[in-house]
Amino acid sequence: MVHSAFLPPFESWHSGALPYGLLVASQVAILAVLGWTAWRFTIDAVTPRHSIGVVALAFGSLYFLAMVARLVLGLTVLRQQRWFASPLPTVFHLVLAAYMLVYARFHYIHGVTPASNR
Repeated sequence: MVHSAFLPPFESWHSGALPYGLLVASQVAILAVLGWTAWRFTIDAVTPRHSIGVVALAFGSLYFLAMVARLVLGLTVLRQQRWFASPLPTVFHLVLAAYMLVYARFHYIHGVTPASNR
């Protein structure tokens, strides 16, 4: 393992919840999905659907709140437990949750509600 002065130690960004190979593969898959959705928005190929917005808003809100709780607990009462005490992965999860909330807001605001379809 290479140690660098400008990078945090490995333990601060790898919580150990997943084996490293699986972690990297899942991160690449997540980045691919984020890139694909961003590209679809860029080329105006997204049809807003209110129902997607409702589900994504619920999931994104719970995800965001769970990661805020993880961050607060890791900085306070559970700082001895590695999964909670690794703030860097939690911050990245907050970014993913924020992306989900932006995606949800688009569908929720611009999607046609079932009642207005009549």
